[in-house]
Amino acid sequence: MVGALKTAGIAALLATVAFWYGFSQPPAARAATGPCGDPGGGFGFDTLELENYTVEYSTAIELGVQGKGVPPPYAIADGERIDVSYQGLEAGPRAARLPASPARAIPPSVYKSIVWVESNFANADGATYFGMVGGILRSFDCGYGMAQVTTGMGHLGVPPAYDIGVPSAQQAIIGTHFMFNLAAGVKILADKWNGAPNVRPVAGDGDPANLEDWYYAIWSYNGFAFSNHPLNPDRDPLRGGGTTPVYHCYDPYAPSYQAAGSGGVKYGYGDYTYPERVYGCMRFPPASPGKSLQPPLSVTPPPSGPKFAVGDTGVVFGTGDCLFVRAAPQPGSDKVGCLADGTHVTVLGGPTIAGGISWWNIHTPLGDGWSADQFLKNPNTPAPAVVVNPDGRIWL
Repeated sequence: MVGALKTAGIAALLATVAFWYGFSQPPAARAATGPCGDPGGGFGFDTLELENYTVEYSTAIELGVQGKGVPPPYAIADGERIDVSYQGLEAGPRAARLPASPARAIPPSVYKSIVWVESNFANADGATYFGMVGGILRSFDCGYGMAQVTTGMGHLGVPPAYDIGVPSAQQAIIGTHFMFNLAAGVKILADKWNGAPNVRPVAGDGDPANLEDWYYAIWSYNGFAFSNHPLNPDRDPLRGGGTTPVYHCYDPYAPSYQAAGSGGVKYGYGDYTYPERVYGCMRFPPASPGKSLQPPLSVTPPPSGPKFAVGDTGVVFGTGDCLFVRAAPQPGSDKVGCLADGTHVTVLGGPTIAGGISWWNIHTPLGDGWSADQFLKNPNTPAPAVVVNPDGRIWL
């Protein structure tokens, strides 16, 4: 089967042999297709895991986001049509949306980060050695391969499957060939992007070249659900810590990385939403096998001096509930009110140290009073700029 799937231009990618590097099994992807259970239990595809996987899968992704990784739609002998072709991207704001064009490519770093979060660049399961054929990486909800494709992969005996556990040709090639698997994921991601503004908001100006504008499409790739909302109360509001809340992607030099003893990290994968994980791995790309990440090339120091000046605007954050405003800068002072996260206040004076706490005198919608410094941030204060050292990373 593997030999039959080789095509010109990628034959070299399919000829290597090596050992499964010690990555842990990636977390299961979430999607709307339901549990991967009986009857059938999904498809038992076998696939090839490449040896020099970080380089070759990166190359495959760079081709795939341009629609160049697989042949155009074609029909096989029984008439079934195979189509994982790239449909292109719409562009522009809500009032001036341009139709989809294949000339607009998905930024490679967006899709590389998605694939890393979904599968750690693994196409086969953890029992398969690099350069060998083994079972496809399959999640609990029947997400298959590097891109954890669920859409169109139903196995319960209704189209697109031929019968319970009997895949169609398109399902089989997505489940056995990494180029088709990646192409299917590209097609799904492009559909999520093109779903704006009808089924999700347009982010920014709707420009595919702007990484920030992919926010809602990235969110939707994992399911446009509240579980991935940044204000989901099940997430720790203090996640990220450090000097920036950006997910560290396990880069020990990222500002948000906080060691927690015994080699652990205080806030890990499960503490962040899906878009946060993807954007974090774009910001701090992971290390290549056998490589160690290096310290940043430079870090702009945070501003010195007080956080606020009189007249500055502050924002309540990180309380998990609300921030008490007190009549005096003392922990036991009378309460003027309690401000929800996101409330804007005006700084009247401070800071004053009392009871081991730094206090600011603030004007609030509930009245004037004093609140603790740790739950107030200055939205005009830039976070320290970190210039990531590219040495040893899978992508830049």
